[in-house]
Amino acid sequence: MRIALRSTSDMDEVITRVSRIFGFKNTSRRTASGIRRVMEDMARRGEIVVDDEGVRFV
Repeated sequence: MRIALRSTSDMDEVITRVSRIFGFKNTSRRTASGIRRVMEDMARRGEIVVDDEGVRFV
């Protein structure tokens, strides 16, 4: 996740980058949904912030 957030903070772009890091050539809805759930969990734990400005580590 940290690698994916280095150059972008757009949620959709982060999801695509994370899926590429894990070796997926295409990001399916199921894969994107799973990554989004992990990011939401990270936000609830206070590890990342997701707002109008994008996604960033705390």
